[in-house]
Amino acid sequence: MLTAREDDGMIDAVPYTKIMFGKTLVPGDYLEVYGNFVKGAGRFTLNIRDKSTFILLHLTFRPWRRTAGTIMNSNRYGWGSEVRPGYFPNFVSGDVFKITIVCMDDHYKIYINDVVLTTTFPIRAGLALSTASYLTLEGHSTDEFSFTKIKMPGTDKSEIYTLRNALSDKLVELVGVIGPNIRGKNLTAVKAYCDTDEGALALFKWQLFRLIDETEELLDTESPMYSWILNTREPLEMLMTSGDVHRNFKGALNILAKLVSKDPEITESPLKLRIAVATALSFERDVHSLANYETLINDEERYSSFISWIEEDVLYAPFYEVTAWHLRYVMGSTIATEEFIWARENVPDEFRFADKIALATHKMVKYKLYNDDGVSVHAGAAYYYYKPVTMENIHKIGGVCGAISKFGAGMVNASVYQQPGASLATVPTCGTRTEHGPLETIMAAWVQA
Repeated sequence: MLTAREDDGMIDAVPYTKIMFGKTLVPGDYLEVYGNFVKGAGRFTLNIRDKSTFILLHLTFRPWRRTAGTIMNSNRYGWGSEVRPGYFPNFVSGDVFKITIVCMDDHYKIYINDVVLTTTFPIRAGLALSTASYLTLEGHSTDEFSFTKIKMPGTDKSEIYTLRNALSDKLVELVGVIGPNIRGKNLTAVKAYCDTDEGALALFKWQLFRLIDETEELLDTESPMYSWILNTREPLEMLMTSGDVHRNFKGALNILAKLVSKDPEITESPLKLRIAVATALSFERDVHSLANYETLINDEERYSSFISWIEEDVLYAPFYEVTAWHLRYVMGSTIATEEFIWARENVPDEFRFADKIALATHKMVKYKLYNDDGVSVHAGAAYYYYKPVTMENIHKIGGVCGAISKFGAGMVNASVYQQPGASLATVPTCGTRTEHGPLETIMAAWVQA
């Protein structure tokens, strides 16, 4: 049995080891367990136990069974109901893995290689956190398997716990600010409040924090990197009303904050702000090059490229006039930077106009079911001689519907703001996807919440 702690809080561990906590667990405490995963491991288990036979948390991974999965349970005079998160980590043989268990107020939060299990495990009746006494580790394998290091609970609190609580406190604080100005008020008074900078800022901030909180993400609301965005109406409103994200407003916020840090002129330039917000919303998840899916397009490079092209005055007038909502179609384009340049350099003179640029496709790309060597387009990569399907190669070799559409979109995105066939009149002016304005949409969310 181990109880010693080294200066860094790490101790050695081996399978079937029993390690005393040496303190009473309280919310905010956490432990980290590291191990080596070996192909052939049947299962490995972590148990938080009390001094008797009760198991407060049973966490087991079954990698190589037909029913591979993650299982959580507890045992108090018998096993309780299993909780299966529906997520199983991608363990790779020979890799070191990390499992983090964070003690929250009424549940345990589990991270595997810093990826959170969205399903938490409750602190069940009769198994109070304060009764936890020790941790057991069990590894079962057909080959050598071991837990290697453990960081046991100490005096430091988990950042996960403190930031989650701080975000919850901020939401409560914002409800306290917004509520008295809305509850029991007539529609005119509510609209008047929403139109003020104070009211709009509070509502947009509440919506952002609520969406991040729902995804179990962490956010340091006091971080200087977010200060300008969270306390200035224009960037926050633009971020929250310029398009949907894939449940990752934290990612979009981080990208915007990074761009502001790299280019402080964003805070003074409305155009740069629109481009930065469009970039943040487009790159909150990976953007893959359409020519080569394995290549990721970089958000900073995309932003910097368009800023350079503005300085070179190579973009058509509509680019400077449209909103961040529209600019998402350009900044999030899967066309690589060098293809943007190729498109502008090679478009025929008669199509070098904003209202004609899309028509260049019909002259520059031949509709061909077979390439010049008779290879069918249905042969896939062979049709393009196993080259990346760039705009230049489409121009030289040809293609059918998909390639022509890709070429047309790239040609338009290289010069102006909109996708082929999407005119300014038909594209909504904000990202709410409703007939109402952004504040009305957020107010609807407030009422539902």
